[in-house]
Amino acid sequence: MFDMVDIGHGQIMLFKKHPSEKDVEDFDNISKVEIGLLYYHKQILLAFNTDTLKCLDMVYAPQLSQVVTMEELHDYPEPEAGLAINLLLLDSVSGEIKGMRLLSTDVKFHKKFAEAVRDKMETFYSKAGDMAAMQVCAVR
Repeated sequence: MFDMVDIGHGQIMLFKKHPSEKDVEDFDNISKVEIGLLYYHKQILLAFNTDTLKCLDMVYAPQLSQVVTMEELHDYPEPEAGLAINLLLLDSVSGEIKGMRLLSTDVKFHKKFAEAVRDKMETFYSKAGDMAAMQVCAVR
């Protein structure tokens, strides 16, 4: 699961039912990380792959983000640094954090991500405005 913690700082949570010692060791021994971004038909998809973990893909819906306000996401600043990402390995049964890493992307990735978020939020707001106008017309 991917979410934004605040502007410029994301979080990937990997949930596993009772991670084994090998799972934790594999997580701790990650040496190569690849993060991809696909923005297609107004959907933001992040692909994540490492040398010790299988590839994962995560859809990001900024309008559902609980930590970052819609205004902050809508007015997402032009990135001047890479996107910082916390990578967490969690026991899905107990909720215990079994491992934590800090990753960062380059500025180019962060700019593309910010563009996708801005575009997605503009579409979301325009549709929400259209829906509100339709509801007002229906009430009258």
